[in-house]
Amino acid sequence: MSIDLNVYLDGVPSDWIQQVTRRLVELGLECEVHPDYQSEYETHDGYLPVRIKLLNSGPTEARGKSYLTGFECAFSEFEYAEELKEVRNPPKPNFVQKLLFKQVQAPGREYIKDEPTDDLLQSYSKVFAINYHHESQILIANAFAAALTELVSGLFNDPQGDVYLPAKIAIEAIPTYMEELPVNEMVPFEGWDE
Repeated sequence: MSIDLNVYLDGVPSDWIQQVTRRLVELGLECEVHPDYQSEYETHDGYLPVRIKLLNSGPTEARGKSYLTGFECAFSEFEYAEELKEVRNPPKPNFVQKLLFKQVQAPGREYIKDEPTDDLLQSYSKVFAINYHHESQILIANAFAAALTELVSGLFNDPQGDVYLPAKIAIEAIPTYMEELPVNEMVPFEGWDE
């Protein structure tokens, strides 16, 4: 399993990690990013380890216990015009793709998503990409993405379902992810290795 999430934005304040973790505490999810990554606010590219603790919701047996989780992440430039060009002129499948996988030329589209969504996308110049591989990472990946979307007035995107959400709706989903925390899959937190 490999799942991607994107947050389209213009930039982040230097203390965005602290602001996101404070917001998540307000929603009942205590988080602590590994101390080595606290200052890499817009330069971090790779795995971001996070300690989480459910404060007052989620499975009863998980409340008040700390778990180690995290996700892959990176900031990059977002150029709406280039993305739109790719959507309008999708790449042609190569010989092997045609022969072995029976792929055909995808039709071009007028918009990345639709007119209202594209109007929003045009106003953003960066994307914060999150990738996770395990059920134990679903909560933290979605919660971080939603809280960051809210902080920067960005746009939340789940490309697997071609879903674009405003911050309010992305934030409203966090309690559901807390309730569905796969307790048996979680790794107990035993401190940060030095």
